[in-house]
Amino acid sequence: MKRVLLALLVLVWQISLAETKLQGNIQIQTSKTLEGKNNVDQLFGRSNLYWSFIEDSSFSSLIHIRAYPSGFGFEPQLGAMFEGPQGPFASPAIPNQAAPDTLSALIQIWQAWVRYRFPEFEIRIGRMVTTGKESKHFGNYLDLSPGGTYMAGRDGIHNALEFFNIYGPFTTQAHLGVGDVLGNRGYLRLSVQYQATPQLLLSAGEKSNIFDFIHYEINDEKNILMNTLSFGVGYQAHQALRMSLETASIYYRSEDLKYPLQFPVTTALTLDTKSLFPNLPVHKALDLMRFELEYLYNRKDQKTSYQNIDADLLWNVHFEKRIFKRMFLEASIFAAPTHKHPSNTGAGIRFSSEIN
Repeated sequence: MKRVLLALLVLVWQISLAETKLQGNIQIQTSKTLEGKNNVDQLFGRSNLYWSFIEDSSFSSLIHIRAYPSGFGFEPQLGAMFEGPQGPFASPAIPNQAAPDTLSALIQIWQAWVRYRFPEFEIRIGRMVTTGKESKHFGNYLDLSPGGTYMAGRDGIHNALEFFNIYGPFTTQAHLGVGDVLGNRGYLRLSVQYQATPQLLLSAGEKSNIFDFIHYEINDEKNILMNTLSFGVGYQAHQALRMSLETASIYYRSEDLKYPLQFPVTTALTLDTKSLFPNLPVHKALDLMRFELEYLYNRKDQKTSYQNIDADLLWNVHFEKRIFKRMFLEASIFAAPTHKHPSNTGAGIRFSSEIN
């Protein structure tokens, strides 16, 4: 009995040393295009719940769940595992998917992973997210195809085993990703970031679905070989000004495509209004502005969600403002072209509030 009590005391002591956090927020989002025939083209609310656990320097974990109430639309999951949202939508820029069941809430497991740290590297396994940090509406071409999606962010979702290492100014990630429930499809994703100076960040990456061809014949035209090389640069020109550029070479082996090779380019300019106008009350109404442009030659003939839409140049203007301690507002005006209206424009807003 004494041994049992001692073991319980040791367990309680170990748990008390661990850091456990339960956090969450509520988000409400709506957007509308000028040519849209509905009152709004997108409307949903959701809750985000984050449970994190840090035992010590060698182990951590995270579970992130998104819950949408019944009867409303939801934001689709994008990323390396997914082809992208399927229409019809008011515009590919507004991927509002209908609820699969009007009587039941929709639950998404956005992240669920564990991380182990070893002396030379870290391993993370589970469902994880990778983010293109330099832009929000476009970019992150390792995981997403060209073209912007309003507020869906540029997060890539992976069911994968990740190897992670930081060595001096270099940060390296390697993903072995699974592409279907049987493990017959998968990909290798490599990315490197180099902090050349405190102001200059360089990045490069490569992703290919090479594991598909362990199971499938490599010469079978039904199986599309996809390979992406990406390059990026971010530069903090001033405390109030950050500039970035990202480009990629995206190859699809397919006889059905007129242009199997894509070269998208994204540029972004971010302004911190408090630092830019320290003596003016501008920052009381606005904390941040971001301007983004994406160019893709002959986009209408490319394999993206904007296929058959004549709009080579897309743009987005983004605004952010924190109100009091827990409220956060984001708004954007953006290109939302459709086949009938290539110059269509959209606008949207997202309200977020922390709940603990």
